[in-house]
Amino acid sequence: MKRGLAASGRLRTFIDSVTKVDDRTVVFKLKKPYPAFLNLLTTGACLMVSPTPTRPVHWTAKR
Repeated sequence: MKRGLAASGRLRTFIDSVTKVDDRTVVFKLKKPYPAFLNLLTTGACLMVSPTPTRPVHWTAKR
């Protein structure tokens, strides 16, 4: 049995495969249509976030 994120079991029920196209693009192949798929990727346990920001954030106080 594979271990992973808690939501991964639910994802495996409708994701057939994930293929890397380039450094910023992946293609999800679903087993069947799943209308809430994009919503799932942007909320809750499946939130997709880059491990590193695309550019550094510098906080400065205005005076």
